[in-house]
Amino acid sequence: MTQSKRETERKYEPPSDGLAGLPDLTGVGPVASVTAAGPEELDAEYHDTVDLRLAGSSATLRRRTG
Repeated sequence: MTQSKRETERKYEPPSDGLAGLPDLTGVGPVASVTAAGPEELDAEYHDTVDLRLAGSSATLRRRTG
């Protein structure tokens, strides 16, 4: 039996005028400061149990580093 899973990941770009077009979130909830950051390259590792319980329950465990 073949199974397929779909993952939806979205990427959002800031307005063309950078942070000037975004609201100031400093002091809102846990936000301490807002700074511009460059692009990052991320590595992803996917993990499951030997008997594939996560896949069987339509769950994914991913660890991203970078």
